[in-house]
Amino acid sequence: MTPQETAYKLPFGFAKAAVQFKGADKSATVVAATGVFTVTAHGFSLNDVIVASSITTTTGYTTYTKYYVKTVPSADTFTLSDTPGGTALTLTNNGSATLAKMFELRLRLANKITSTSDKKDTNYEGDNIIIKLTNMQSVGFTFDADSFPVAAHALLFGTSEVTSNLPDSYTSAYGLLTAAERTGVTCGFWGEGTATSFSSAGVQSTKTVRVWYPLGTITPTKALELTTSDKPGAWQYTFNTTEMSPTVDVMGVALPVLNSPVIYMDK
Repeated sequence: MTPQETAYKLPFGFAKAAVQFKGADKSATVVAATGVFTVTAHGFSLNDVIVASSITTTTGYTTYTKYYVKTVPSADTFTLSDTPGGTALTLTNNGSATLAKMFELRLRLANKITSTSDKKDTNYEGDNIIIKLTNMQSVGFTFDADSFPVAAHALLFGTSEVTSNLPDSYTSAYGLLTAAERTGVTCGFWGEGTATSFSSAGVQSTKTVRVWYPLGTITPTKALELTTSDKPGAWQYTFNTTEMSPTVDVMGVALPVLNSPVIYMDK
């Protein structure tokens, strides 16, 4: 039998990476005739990804579907579209909804992210033979402390900046080691790079490749410390998958590929 030629890609390092997480739920009222959603001090910007977890009365959009902020007429109002920069939704019947924003925090120095995994080895012994079985049980990554600026850390773990009553003329402070930091927060993670691809006929091309871990937990695993080296010791972060057969992402939106903790995509 002649071996089958298949396309393959040369390994690549991450040039970009980000963690994805759900923001706080917000209660919205909806005016169908104008397509305007009202949320007091919503904080949304153009093209932000918005997902509804509940909808009352209004039709023309659905729960657990990604929509994009189309316009922001005021600090309390906005409209949505199906695609970034697309046409505003056409809605029917005034109503209400519970909405949340999907945040994507870009990680810096993505090429320093290292992978981790856990596997279980089992031996079946008898009849003068040993049958070895290896089972991959979890996958994850360790992020260098430099990947997260303090403001991004605060946004991810829900800590608030304090700017008053600080000693010695300091102007900003964050309280660390909160419950969320100790136990971790639910998020997704993706890494992206440029890969050299070869078709089954040997034709070479360059493609953008993304490895997406849609559901996991991120936890700081090394606390701040004072040192006398080139830079102070800082946080180190670990991302671990929490579901080896996920069907939805961190926002509850159905995945394009089901029951896979890792989704490999190229353009």
